[in-house]
Amino acid sequence: MTVRVGDAELVEELPRSVTIRGEPYILSSSDDGTPVLHDAICPHQGGTVTVESESCLRCPQHNWDFDPETGDSTNIPGEELRTYEVTVREDGLYAELPTSAGGTLEFATESTDERPSVTLVSHAALLIEYDGFTLLTDPWIDGPAFLGAWTQYPPAPHDVSDLADEVDAIWITHEHSDHLHPPTLSQFDPETPVYVPELNYQRLSDRLADIGLENVHRLPTETPYRLADNVEAVCFESGSTWNDSILLVDCGGFRILNVNDVGVNWDVQEHVESVDMVASGFAFGASGYPLTWTHLSDDEKRSLVDDRNRGQLAKCEQLVDLFDPSYFLPFAKFFTLAQPDHGRYREQMEKNTPGDVADYLDDEPVRVLDLVPGERWAGADDSIDRVPDRERFFRDDVEERLGREAYEAFTPFVDERFDLTHGELQRYFTELAGSRLAEEIESHALTLELEGDERTLTGYVEFDRGDITYTATETPVDHGDSDAATHVMMRVPGHLVQHVVRADLSWDEIRIGYWSESSRDPDEYNLAFWRLLHAPWEARTDTYRIAESYDISTELSGRTMADLVEQEQVQEILERYGLFCAGCPAGLGEDILEAARIHGLDREQARTLVTDIEAAVDEAPGAAASD
Repeated sequence: MTVRVGDAELVEELPRSVTIRGEPYILSSSDDGTPVLHDAICPHQGGTVTVESESCLRCPQHNWDFDPETGDSTNIPGEELRTYEVTVREDGLYAELPTSAGGTLEFATESTDERPSVTLVSHAALLIEYDGFTLLTDPWIDGPAFLGAWTQYPPAPHDVSDLADEVDAIWITHEHSDHLHPPTLSQFDPETPVYVPELNYQRLSDRLADIGLENVHRLPTETPYRLADNVEAVCFESGSTWNDSILLVDCGGFRILNVNDVGVNWDVQEHVESVDMVASGFAFGASGYPLTWTHLSDDEKRSLVDDRNRGQLAKCEQLVDLFDPSYFLPFAKFFTLAQPDHGRYREQMEKNTPGDVADYLDDEPVRVLDLVPGERWAGADDSIDRVPDRERFFRDDVEERLGREAYEAFTPFVDERFDLTHGELQRYFTELAGSRLAEEIESHALTLELEGDERTLTGYVEFDRGDITYTATETPVDHGDSDAATHVMMRVPGHLVQHVVRADLSWDEIRIGYWSESSRDPDEYNLAFWRLLHAPWEARTDTYRIAESYDISTELSGRTMADLVEQEQVQEILERYGLFCAGCPAGLGEDILEAARIHGLDREQARTLVTDIEAAVDEAPGAAASD
């Protein structure tokens, strides 16, 4: 639709930030001087891109830079801002912008005077209590995360068995082990309802089933779902490049937006104009970059850590501006590095505190809930139950001591003999070839140096526009000996890579766990490469192309699975394809083609499924499928 950008005089000083329909844009000019408009929402984690200088646009969250003329990123190859042509008229500047996909969600909850209570159990684990119903989010409580690298700090004071007795339901945002933590989750009753986002093609459901949790529900995005009397939840995609999610919980009209460590998704604001509480990550730390990267100097690392912390505070302010909450809860950053070998990283790891967030938002009309694990905000009287001597947790000597004690109490997280072979690595990487994720990498190489007590395994992986080759090497391939446009070297404990490969985990468990000592040349972030390692199973099944390959037209489109199962005799057919839709809450928000895509059916399976269902449904005969 045609939208007015502003007065014609705006072009006299470019580039400049402008706001259109409540969203940020940057008005700039192309190389020939023609006005252009860039979407100022960063494609990484939704931060607001601003004008750094006449030649640089920058997102302060992670310092992604963009060219004001083209919108192309200058330090993240292949990434760009969405750009729109601008028409100059006598009465001002105009641009053709996408029609808003918004529409305020309608909740069935009845507003009451009763407010929930929220306990910060640990890190990203919140205990939300309302009218006899208790929801626990992302419980990482018992034992380390990220292959033994992270421990909760301050320590989680809650006992898992006690929580298991009082919790009515669990919510898991995503797969990282500080959110989906098998040792903690395995201690809950198998029948405990667990809710996950309807993303990742049943990946989260399968992982939870492997743990032994049998009552898993996938919530469709942007669709309110009833959890209990007068309690509803709605899930949103992260809006970033990573597999993550956002949860909104409506407790009798009091709305809590759990952003965890996602960033900002502007689409949420179109569906939910305001909330009562925002809970969000607030500090640096959830990445080995820059501290584990050897091509950077100590001064460069300190500068990058400072930038990350400033960016996180700016994100907190942005969330407050977007959703106008009465309360802001900083969380999802309560951890420390427990491994003795990681002590040098812990010493360099400066992190914001909840008090820093309160100071930063001092001029905003919001109350910052400065909680540490074990503390509880009581909505009934707006009070906070504090833990004794809480200030000790902000001392470096206490953090080091408690981290060491936690490490000494660990049993080895990965207790495996390192016997990984070149053949296994070759099969692992080449199975990812030909996928859209692999094609987006273009020219890139990875040198792996896997170290064990008795052996070292080195290999060279080359990515070239979808092709992937693995070469066993006697010694690591140095930057100068690589022909690829970009090259990363990683030195990693071999048994950990072996565990990630054999258990089909995300390489984030290594990267975020500070396990890899790395360098890159040139010093550019190849986002496509890290996305491949973030979710290699998506490349193996090429899930990004599943929906494209269907090309199926059917009168069943738009008819929800819940309606189909309730009114037709199709459940036995669905089960033959692995679709157990009876009683599944996801069925309220997906039709037959969406269900086939989410469950990972290939083109021919989807066609056969639709044909079989159509044959069983009198009301929808004779659907046509075209090549």
